[in-house]
Amino acid sequence: MTDTFSYLNVLHVKSHSSFGDGTALWGDIAPKIGEIIDVEFDFEEVSHGI
Repeated sequence: MTDTFSYLNVLHVKSHSSFGDGTALWGDIAPKIGEIIDVEFDFEEVSHGI
């Protein structure tokens, strides 16, 4: 994890992986910055920039 922040009382987590950078809603206890965590992603729709 590279950063955490709260927006509208919802925890968000920024991360970096070999697939790219991302920001996700986090529904658990806030991770420590630099902590390595195994996560699973579900993508309902992937959009590509023009």
